Amino acid sequence: MDRLRLAAALNLDRLRLIGLGLLWSILCASPSTARAEEPPIPTAAEAAALAFDTHSRHCADVASGATVNAVASLVEVGEAWATVSRSYSQAPEPYLLYWRGILAQCLGQTERAIQDLRSFHDRNATDPDLRSLATDARRRLRTLGVNLKKPPAQPRTAGAALAPTGLGIATGIGWGGYYLDTLTLGMFAVRSRLSAYVLPWLSVDVPITFRAVPLIEVDGNDDEVRVVRTLPAFGLGATIRPPEGPVRPFAGIDLAFLLYAQAVVAQSDGSTATRPLFGPVLTARGGVEFHFADFLGVYVSAAGGFAYADRIQETVNALWATTTGIITLDSGVWFRLPMP
Repeated sequence: MDRLRLAAALNLDRLRLIGLGLLWSILCASPSTARAEEPPIPTAAEAAALAFDTHSRHCADVASGATVNAVASLVEVGEAWATVSRSYSQAPEPYLLYWRGILAQCLGQTERAIQDLRSFHDRNATDPDLRSLATDARRRLRTLGVNLKKPPAQPRTAGAALAPTGLGIATGIGWGGYYLDTLTLGMFAVRSRLSAYVLPWLSVDVPITFRAVPLIEVDGNDDEVRVVRTLPAFGLGATIRPPEGPVRPFAGIDLAFLLYAQAVVAQSDGSTATRPLFGPVLTARGGVEFHFADFLGVYVSAAGGFAYADRIQETVNALWATTTGIITLDSGVWFRLPMP
């Protein structure tokens, strides 16, 4: 078995030598023959497409040692390398240098592959349009024994506009209280927040909160009774946070409107009707986000502020104050979707 393997290896080496000989004859044809038979030089896009197709169809045969197809594959790759070189000499698009290095690596021309791939990487590593090719070039160079450092992020020029970076939603549950004459705890809350990340460090938010608020109201017999009202609040806010890191503190401010939907309001004709009443709520919030991935994490936060309930106080038969302090502690999960 070892003899058979050795014979196969020697046979493959012979085929490679034959193929390289054929390749050399293609690349080193006499000038008169080249001028007579050389096809028109393709555009840069056509040459890149040819290189991609040739690499996909033939380099696997060369690397795997398929002796039947080795010579034909080497010739195909050599012709593609020559075509890319001619196109690059006419229109030196940077991605052609990348593809020429890829084909040289396929041909076993290590020094030529290193030269082209490194030249491409050094010139284009920070170009956002070529970043993926530069990353692949750096990986291939590493397999060839050349280690290049990842290029640092380019500083953004002052005043440059930043594109929106994603949409997000956070939802959680909390516990809190409100302050009239004394602090009353036991206010259960369910909080959700829709966010548009207009900058890497800034989001514009739509907070939605449902609070189960224990209240003291006066019934028809002028007796004080304890009731629990579900009071939703909807608003608009903003949050700032660092754009990177697994643990990101944040701070923000919200302006919302507290909805008292069960208000019985006297009408001009002496009858009564149930109408919703609104009271503005201003809160400041802060907390910490824990990032498990770019799109998933958990958070903990605390919020405190004031609700101005003047209209509710006038209409609802309850022991409210015009200005009521509100605090809430909550935690939950968040999801984030990148912009397309």
